[in-house]
Amino acid sequence: MDKKSLVNVIGEFVRFTGVGVLSTLCHYAVFGFGIAILEGHTVFWSVAGSMVGAIIGYTLNYLFTFKSNISILSGGLRYFVMVLIGIALNGLFMSFFTYVFIINAWIAQIISTAIVFFFNFAMSKLWVFKAA
Repeated sequence: MDKKSLVNVIGEFVRFTGVGVLSTLCHYAVFGFGIAILEGHTVFWSVAGSMVGAIIGYTLNYLFTFKSNISILSGGLRYFVMVLIGIALNGLFMSFFTYVFIINAWIAQIISTAIVFFFNFAMSKLWVFKAA
């Protein structure tokens, strides 16, 4: 990888991280509201928060992070597939950490988010926003 390509990837990663922070804050707001105010099931509210974060993330990553030139529909369909996989991974990790290891729900959510974050960057860079 040449220097220009490396700088480009680093820039995308930094922007993706910024978008991810905003999306995650929205995810966690829904999660926190669901478990604290509504006293709901942790995995359900984690998944609901993931969906809210995904909508925000797609829009900002399409326009800002990757400045994609693929059609919104094509990118949206790919993103939807990636998000479904990410939500499933998030639910799997949340279940694993909270029910098998009996980890606090917030700590489990932070660990799960970190794992899914790296999966999502790789998928976004290599497939979702990449022109065919």
